[in-house]
Amino acid sequence: MRISYLIFIINILLILCMTIIDVEFLLKYKFYRYDTYFHFFMYMIFSFLSIQIIYNNRSKRFLPLMLVFPFITEYMQYFLPTRSPDIKDLFNNYYGLIAGIILFIIFKYVKKAQYIKSCNN
Repeated sequence: MRISYLIFIINILLILCMTIIDVEFLLKYKFYRYDTYFHFFMYMIFSFLSIQIIYNNRSKRFLPLMLVFPFITEYMQYFLPTRSPDIKDLFNNYYGLIAGIILFIIFKYVKKAQYIKSCNN
């Protein structure tokens, strides 16, 4: 198993844990202050690794799940007694998703430019 798959699975588990975790824990350690950053960075990593897996396997079957997963995690909170869905969190999830895709495109462009530069020398 590649390290990117392992990090991807750990990231999904972390997202799911943070989705179902009790609010008392967040209040006790004052993590609620950083809620926006958690959403953004967790989904940025998620989308970066998802796009990398899709790109390496040349399979687009995973793409719909990647696009729906942020919505599913926020919708799950509707059914949890100690959590509630928040539209700002959903926006931050999708901002992170878009940032991860842009980051992947930038990395691929830079990698390709370095390869072309090394071939010209």
